[in-house]
Amino acid sequence: MKRYRRDQLVPPGVEPASSTITLGLAVTGMSFYSLILFARNLNIAASTIRFGVERRAAPFIDLVSGGKLEGSGAPIYTPVFGLSFLVILAAVQTFLNYRRFRQGSQTIYLMRRLPDKWELPRRCLAFPLLTIWVYLLAIPLLTLIFYLMYRFTIPAANLPPDQWSAFWQGVPLILLRLL
Repeated sequence: MKRYRRDQLVPPGVEPASSTITLGLAVTGMSFYSLILFARNLNIAASTIRFGVERRAAPFIDLVSGGKLEGSGAPIYTPVFGLSFLVILAAVQTFLNYRRFRQGSQTIYLMRRLPDKWELPRRCLAFPLLTIWVYLLAIPLLTLIFYLMYRFTIPAANLPPDQWSAFWQGVPLILLRLL
């Protein structure tokens, strides 16, 4: 498999370093946003226990999917919500990358005449797809961080029984509802 340098993966005139920074900021921002959503749900669950409203904490799966889309009632797994935003961002970035070839000197005509027919798609799609791929790798890490936050925030006496297996039973249902 041929390896490409970073400057071969971006449109001409675009600094690879700026694309790398954008990738990192997008993934970090969506991870942080998912963390804030989960922390809000965890705070609500901990408050209900602290003030004696409930004896048992909400199951972990309910906290991770605590948000509800307005009007649909479908729970949102918070890291997947971040992924859907990144997919939209990647589509916009792909469009902007393709548009750069049509501005100025119209390098689109040169790109179409090159012997490598994948040069144009590679330069337009590489960093947007890499952003999505990196975030997909971050989702299991986020889930582990969320579980550790849940486990150490809720007192052991208030934890529901067998919540980890309930989580693995609930995640496929949440992902199917999103489709």
